[in-house]
Amino acid sequence: MSACLPEKDFQELEKVLDNFKNSGEAEVKQAEFLKKYDTGSRNWLEKLWVEEAYLKYRGPIYHLNYGGTGDIPDGNIPLEDPKKPFNYNHIARFMYGLSKYWQSFKTETVPPQEFRTQLGTDQWSMDCYKKWFSSAQVPGEDMDEIVYNFYTNSEEPKSDLPTDHLIFLVNGHYYTVKMCDSNQKIYGKKQFESIIEKIIESHLHETEISTPTVSTIDMLNRTEAYHCREKLNEKTRTNMKMIENAAFCITVDFESPTEYSDILQKGTAGNPRNRMLNKCYNVVFFKKGYAGMNANHTMCEGMAQIFADRELRKHGWPVEINEADNNSDEVTFEELEFELPEAILPELEAGLKKYDLEFAGNLRCRLNLVPIGKNQMRPLGLHPAAVIQVGLQLAYFMQHGEYATVYETAQLRKFYNGRTETCRTCTPEIVKFIKLILAEEKNVEACAEAFAEAHMGYLMNMVDCINFRGFDRHLMALKPCSVTDHYTYQKGGASNFHLSSSSIGSLSDEGNPHAGACMPFRLDGYGAFYGYSNTQIFLSTVDCRASPETDSILLAKNLEKALNMILNVMREA
Repeated sequence: MSACLPEKDFQELEKVLDNFKNSGEAEVKQAEFLKKYDTGSRNWLEKLWVEEAYLKYRGPIYHLNYGGTGDIPDGNIPLEDPKKPFNYNHIARFMYGLSKYWQSFKTETVPPQEFRTQLGTDQWSMDCYKKWFSSAQVPGEDMDEIVYNFYTNSEEPKSDLPTDHLIFLVNGHYYTVKMCDSNQKIYGKKQFESIIEKIIESHLHETEISTPTVSTIDMLNRTEAYHCREKLNEKTRTNMKMIENAAFCITVDFESPTEYSDILQKGTAGNPRNRMLNKCYNVVFFKKGYAGMNANHTMCEGMAQIFADRELRKHGWPVEINEADNNSDEVTFEELEFELPEAILPELEAGLKKYDLEFAGNLRCRLNLVPIGKNQMRPLGLHPAAVIQVGLQLAYFMQHGEYATVYETAQLRKFYNGRTETCRTCTPEIVKFIKLILAEEKNVEACAEAFAEAHMGYLMNMVDCINFRGFDRHLMALKPCSVTDHYTYQKGGASNFHLSSSSIGSLSDEGNPHAGACMPFRLDGYGAFYGYSNTQIFLSTVDCRASPETDSILLAKNLEKALNMILNVMREA
């Protein structure tokens, strides 16, 4: 907090913290929390986090979602057959690959994921995937609920309705598609491709969907969405439960983006009549062979989707025919029917207008390829994630003339059912380095020494946070209290960050670049999501058109400039 607050504000915060420690308020708040949340769970944060961060939120659900580009191992290859508007083969590979991934969790044969840090290798909790499949966020009057209906073969079913299907959404039409036969043998890619072509071609005569669909209910604030769902007839409610029970969703969209930034934009803020925004994973295939994605954040973190995308490489591409699959029977599918009462249509139309104005028409998503990679950083003994994070803060200061409050995701998956902690990466060491490198009379040795401190400080700060030694989640358990309510705490972050950042780590130079996007914390803030390969940084930036102060294109240019300044200093030293 000392790095991003003016000295007067920081002194004020210190007084608040001293009073908090000495007044006994902390003990009282802890007792209140334990009385409310001590449910016998091995993770005291689990229930608190999902309720406070997601389920009690009353705005439209799209503010909780994130989008991205679709990961296809051989790149977003345009149409194999130019006479066909969609790449049916690629859609089939996605459908097959994700179905095989689902099967590995059903049979509990998937190995646990591991994560390397400066202190060793940790095995990660796989709980997020049990919450990733067959889940959905359902609106409530005062608080939402989550449907978790996935179960392994060693567990009892959680629903009377099936869960061995996916949703195939084509221009506002919803289909259930069985992933496997009655013996849980996954259907082959060719069978999937056959029904994909059959379904899509039955809708090619249509124009892009422009009227409300059942998905449009999620354009409303959550209380309004709850009341709208209460007015639906029994058949429509049952079919909505079939959507909720689906393992995942694949969407076919009639738009035709061909440039990565446009794909990112359409994935994040595309046609809401043709999206399932309450589902944990929604791959969006566009005309001309390109793909994006959209995912609800409530059930689990974005890294679950990243790893699932990577699994597609193992299943969807290398082998054309797997003898363990059902390669003979036809895949069964069924169109779901929905009836929207006339009484709710005006509300849905108003919700669509609000989405267009406040979200789709306001968000600017851009994928920037910065030509600096591990090949330039590793020989200097530098960790790319640390270099990029320091570079982002330097770029922000160069552009805006002030130090940014910064959020970065820290994984807590080494803990039972762990999700994330906030790593506040604007540190005194980074601020010191920024001051020195931008000084009129620059001392290279002093700059290099300051950067080395900032670099190591960042890495150790992240290690502390992934070992649950951050403070944001603990303060969430104690709020509201004199610390969280005080203006200095709000000013220094607390969902009020100038930069919302997240690293997806090391990437390949081959295939489609990973990119993610979501709404910034502040109207005048940025989302910055990045990965790095040997030769470049894949930086996706998000800002708001309603903010005259922000310019994400300029931020990316300043990042490249900042990174070159850092590397030149370290080489000269």
